[in-house]
Amino acid sequence: MTFTDEDVEYFRQQHMFSEEFLTYLKNFHFKGDIYALPEGTVMYPNEPILTVVAPLIDAQLVETAILAQINHQSLIATKARRICKAAAGRAVSDFGARRAHNMDAATYGARAAYIGGVVGTATCSAGEMFGIPISGTMAHSWVMFYGDEYEAFKKYAETYPDATILLVDTYDVIHSGIPNAIRIAHEVLEPMGKRLMGIRIDSGDLAYLSKRVRKMLDEADLPDCKIVVSNSLDEFTVSSLLTQQGACIDAFGIGERLITAKSEPVFGAVYKLAAVGENDHFAPRIKVSENVEKITNLASRTSTASTTRTAMRLQTSSRSAVSPSIRSSRSAMSIRRSRGRTVRSRTAHSRICASATSARQAHGGAAEARCDPRLCQGPARPRDLGRGAALRESAPPLPRYDAGLLRAQDGPLDEDASRTRLMGRGEAMIKGTTKNLGVMGWPIAHSLSPVLQNAAIEEAGLDYVYISLPVPPEKLKEAVAGLRAMQFTGWNVTIPHKQAIMAELDAVDEDARIIGAVNTVVNRDGHLTGYNTDCIGFMQPLAQQGFSPKGKEATILGAGGAARAVIWGLLRAKVKRITLGVRNPAKAARLAEEFAAYGDIQVLHWGTALLRNTSR
Repeated sequence: MTFTDEDVEYFRQQHMFSEEFLTYLKNFHFKGDIYALPEGTVMYPNEPILTVVAPLIDAQLVETAILAQINHQSLIATKARRICKAAAGRAVSDFGARRAHNMDAATYGARAAYIGGVVGTATCSAGEMFGIPISGTMAHSWVMFYGDEYEAFKKYAETYPDATILLVDTYDVIHSGIPNAIRIAHEVLEPMGKRLMGIRIDSGDLAYLSKRVRKMLDEADLPDCKIVVSNSLDEFTVSSLLTQQGACIDAFGIGERLITAKSEPVFGAVYKLAAVGENDHFAPRIKVSENVEKITNLASRTSTASTTRTAMRLQTSSRSAVSPSIRSSRSAMSIRRSRGRTVRSRTAHSRICASATSARQAHGGAAEARCDPRLCQGPARPRDLGRGAALRESAPPLPRYDAGLLRAQDGPLDEDASRTRLMGRGEAMIKGTTKNLGVMGWPIAHSLSPVLQNAAIEEAGLDYVYISLPVPPEKLKEAVAGLRAMQFTGWNVTIPHKQAIMAELDAVDEDARIIGAVNTVVNRDGHLTGYNTDCIGFMQPLAQQGFSPKGKEATILGAGGAARAVIWGLLRAKVKRITLGVRNPAKAARLAEEFAAYGDIQVLHWGTALLRNTSR
């Protein structure tokens, strides 16, 4: 870190600083030491991840720069690791530059993603600066420019015969893109002694399309042609595609939800005062708080040969407040991060309690400090230490994360575990009378239902709490029995359990039985009844607008679970005819047959259905 003449002159014009201080900045040279573990190390909540030992002013001047590096790149590396883990060995590439918050974020984000496990990036600046493998595929504009898809593919294959990956969803994947790609493989590449490396799908139902495409490629003697997919993917969609939908996918291009870490946009590292240098040792400093997660971990009493240097520590914590209590020219600061839970041993907690008591006494407060009895009771046990990660400014080679970089969120809750913070207006007390609700699915961590439902519960003043219920398919029977035994008032059901759960219930509402799916379970004194509210959710707004479908014709696009509910709602309302527009009419014919006894349903390709509907 340096300050140029222009920097100093700018500060002078602010009329906020003395000439002595400005002279100091002009001649500034960082005189401290920084201690950190190599990049690529897994870190856990409430763990020190970097320590700065320096004069106080030096340590404070580097604060923002260090935080900017650690927070952003650790966030992206963590997200990348999660996505790569979900991909289960399949290649993941960074496609995120166009969604990054600026070019620096794109470049350094690609660097962090590579450390997190991606195989390469489409951001060429990152490849140039850090030696990261670069790769990319053709753009939709390439295909659109030529007008003819086959001709566009042909020009691309002739230009890049050794790395031909064709983007097949510009017009129609099944009826145009893949047939033209197969022609290119046989008519253009094979005469050159080359093979079609792969195809990319960037829209649509990726699971369905990948399975259809895989079959078409295999039948065309192209079993080695890879299927690459993209389009707003993250670890949740990747996991769903592979483990629940059986998608035939060889590689993923991840853009916006990686480079912006959409599910969790802030990493949360903070810079904390940990100790003050006094003569030949560091004296710990601690932020005393009514909330355990706000209390800083203590710096150890480290001997030192110099009285002009200070120690600053990057640690994991839960809040970003910086202690102003500095009493000497030597000090220690910490950067801490947390996800709202504490991971602290009984030994460490005892040290904190003792220091808190001393601090309160010194400031005229009560001698007794609040503590977590779960940590103070019983014999001391060693702390399960995680390891920190610091980002260096060095050039490649970069380390790679081959093990999990998932930020641990386990460990004991703080002393206020009896209170749950809802993402509403404030806090709701969970009491012995509080009734339990939830949403069951697999995966379910991405669901916003708890946020929405708890906000509504709080607004209504009800004594309920709504939580996520992650249930793997093979554990469904045990989960239902457990929720019954725990007297859950009810819960919602999402994929992949909507059909399977029907066999575990005592009764199923007629609408849910006919629709063939349950999305809501109600527990009445141990008797579990399944309902489907999709039908009501569709029909009720129509009624509120004074619209009656009776005697009218309706067109529905799609044949999924929601479509089944809409079909039944319209049939029950005496609609004259339903036209079902789908991608695969043959596949949807079975659905029409199921409801044929209740009304007139015809199945068309959705392009034809839309044309028919708009021509009336």
